[in-house]
Amino acid sequence: MLNLLPSPPLPVSRDAGRAELVQIWDALDAGGRRMLLAQARAVAEVTGRVPQEPERPA
Repeated sequence: MLNLLPSPPLPVSRDAGRAELVQIWDALDAGGRRMLLAQARAVAEVTGRVPQEPERPA
């Protein structure tokens, strides 16, 4: 069967820009880290990099 889905991105740990990400992360306070994670999650959802969680019954 032919797989038409793109390959997943490489983990950040293998990326050349990891050192810069670590510097940015270390420079942020708790609020800044929460905001950065929220932005990363939003980008992942919009670009389809993360599967959507099924809705939980109420």
